[in-house]
Amino acid sequence: MRVDSKGVERFMQDLGSVSEAPTIESNGDLVIVYKNGGFCGKNKKITSKIRFICKSSGGAGSPEFDKTASDACNFIFTWETSYACPVGDSKGGNKGTCMVQDPVSQYVFNLSPLRRSTGFYHVKSGADTYVLNICGNVSGSGCNDLGPGYAAAACKLNGKSKQNPVIGSVSQQLTYSMGQITLKYSNGERQGDGYEYQTVITFLCSKNIVLGTPSFDQQAKHIFYFKFETSLACTPEPVQCRIAGPGNVMYNLEPLTKKKGYWTALNREISGQKHHYFINVCQALIESPPACPKNAIAACQVDYNAKSQKGHNIGYITSNPQVKDKTLSIHYRNGEYCHHAKQNRSVQIFFHCSSEEGSPVFQTETKECSYIFNWLTPAACPVSNSKHGDCKVEHPAYNHVFDLSKMSNREVSVNSAKFIISTCGKAKCGDYGACLQSGTKSKNIGNVNSVVQLIDGDIFIDYSNDKVKTRVRFVCDKTEDLSFITNPNGKDLMQLERYDFEWKTPVACLPNYKVECSLFLNGKNEDELYDFSVLSKWNNNWRAHIDTDRVGYPASRKIFINVCRNIVKGNGAEGCHHESGICMIRGSTRLNLGSMTRSPYKDGDAFILEYADGDICKGDVRYSAKIKVISKDNEVGLGEPVLTEVEGCRHIFTWATSAAKPINKSKKTVWNGLQSC
Repeated sequence: MRVDSKGVERFMQDLGSVSEAPTIESNGDLVIVYKNGGFCGKNKKITSKIRFICKSSGGAGSPEFDKTASDACNFIFTWETSYACPVGDSKGGNKGTCMVQDPVSQYVFNLSPLRRSTGFYHVKSGADTYVLNICGNVSGSGCNDLGPGYAAAACKLNGKSKQNPVIGSVSQQLTYSMGQITLKYSNGERQGDGYEYQTVITFLCSKNIVLGTPSFDQQAKHIFYFKFETSLACTPEPVQCRIAGPGNVMYNLEPLTKKKGYWTALNREISGQKHHYFINVCQALIESPPACPKNAIAACQVDYNAKSQKGHNIGYITSNPQVKDKTLSIHYRNGEYCHHAKQNRSVQIFFHCSSEEGSPVFQTETKECSYIFNWLTPAACPVSNSKHGDCKVEHPAYNHVFDLSKMSNREVSVNSAKFIISTCGKAKCGDYGACLQSGTKSKNIGNVNSVVQLIDGDIFIDYSNDKVKTRVRFVCDKTEDLSFITNPNGKDLMQLERYDFEWKTPVACLPNYKVECSLFLNGKNEDELYDFSVLSKWNNNWRAHIDTDRVGYPASRKIFINVCRNIVKGNGAEGCHHESGICMIRGSTRLNLGSMTRSPYKDGDAFILEYADGDICKGDVRYSAKIKVISKDNEVGLGEPVLTEVEGCRHIFTWATSAAKPINKSKKTVWNGLQSC
């Protein structure tokens, strides 16, 4: 039995594990069977079946439970996906493309960035040296001349000899077969037995290698085989956002990954161009703007000069972030074709360690149609591990304290057994922090421990005794949910010596942006760009000034506010609800006056920050709030919010601040306290 975040008890069943390879049924459906699940009757165990159905336009898809075909011992799921379609072969064009399409996902691989316009690749294998290019020639390498109509793409160098045989002529036709990309160079020099030399290059997906270099594989008679590991051979999908830099220093960009929505980049152009940029980090855009293409792209440019407000794909995710000279970057490639550069668009984002969280800032577009962004963020700082007692731990980069002390006992059932875990206190099953109950038996699986550890960005509590080790990993999530993640491999749970759990909880979340904090206003000649992220705090909150004469509240009352994200716990805001954007402290009571449910917008001469869905006020009416953000000619600082009106359950604030001025009206602009000229 498991208790969810709303206190509802939910029964968890083991639906089986994979015991055999997938099979193909007579109708062409791919089927995976899971056997030996939990008991469903006398001497019967649950069996589950997933039937994968080919849908060429379905993408990854998701499984659906087939209630009509299922019963207590047999659970049937259907899953429509393009990945269940038969794998076909595909060939690319041979006229300057160096591209090929995956016939299942429809994704187009573009290997033209591997072509070296000047120079070529040197590949050594023992005493042998080869030179080759990708979809291009190796002119100037000293290779033999094949005569008119042929250009060498690969040859073997024979040391001091001037005879360097060509082992393949230029081709730009890629082949995609069984998930693998190859490039074949034919028409090499003819040997004595009449056969011509050939070269075959196989491209292998490696997300850790942005471009890469070839390596020699083998020679089989007249054919030379090479391997080329590169991220350009990878299909777009979320990538690993945690990376190790030089000296095994860890970095973690996961706080920047948007599970919902997207980042809007600040565009400092003053030229009148009306280009907006929308990006995500380490995964595709979620709920992208309407004008953006609806495939798994990571970055989008929308041209508001065009009447149709056309959106462009400017890059897919294929490679992991990289670290060089203590600077993190991520490269998105293979966007739409750029006509003036005659190559595909791409994106480079450079992340810079900062004590404050900024937004991505567009810097420039290169002549190669690469869009460059800079981003100041604590996520780009090296990960520092830490641990602390009192059931708390601080994230050094964000100066945020994770306080697990208010979390209660949590239970999770696995078959007929039940685990009970308490954070930093005694579980409901005895004088220890974690226990296992099965029938009349009870087992101590860990003593009470109040030391919380932050390791590579993850939060842990370890419970142990002389015989058992138990670790709980706390994961950021809006729900409260405990899962047992150790695979017992058929053993009795009571006999295990190691137990691992995953506890989803909002307490493990950093105070990320709740809504987009910038605002574009479309003008006739140029956009006005406003950035309210300068009002958003990571390690503190704003304390509102109260106009006591107008609202009747005592001056001792405290109201804490954050902008575009929720209240940061600590510094007087302890006890405030984790979802509150405005918290009012009235004696011992903490009232949630609401959180921002939409991005800032303009109403007349003021910008409005709306807060809704606070605590119950009267009947079914909840507290809400509105902040009127205004600009004053003589206002140069960030100012402070002032409570000026209370209308029943609604609190109204006024805030005079320099943040209400467009940031792209002058060349000298301030973002998050950093000046750019």
